[in-house]
Amino acid sequence: VFTSSCLVTGSGDSITNIQTDVLGKEMHLVTLSCNYSTSDSTVYLFWYRQYPGQVIQYILSKGARSTDSFMNISPFAKDRFSSATGQDFTELTISHLTLNDSAIYYCALRLTALYFIHTLNKNYQNHRTYGMHLC
Repeated sequence: VFTSSCLVTGSGDSITNIQTDVLGKEMHLVTLSCNYSTSDSTVYLFWYRQYPGQVIQYILSKGARSTDSFMNISPFAKDRFSSATGQDFTELTISHLTLNDSAIYYCALRLTALYFIHTLNKNYQNHRTYGMHLC
């Protein structure tokens, strides 16, 4: 079972998950989707996951609109995780599913976040200081 939620930053911006619970079979793939809204042309979309009782884990970030060529991905995710973005959506695809992929997945919207990516990879506590909120 994959449960998705959203993270949002900035006033007037929003991001919402399309599915709340998604089922997948081992060795198949699943795609999680979120829609977002912002007036900014510089958009970075993030995906995270969280296991029960553990801190949130950065998976990847992907640019959209004027930054659509940007992509950053955690080493553990390089082989099986990918993302697509558009003018108002982001998708996370996980291939070759395993039981270990069962988690809560979060999509997040941040408008200017290049400096932020390396902090996320190293320490979730630093991540929290930048004002991202669960919704």
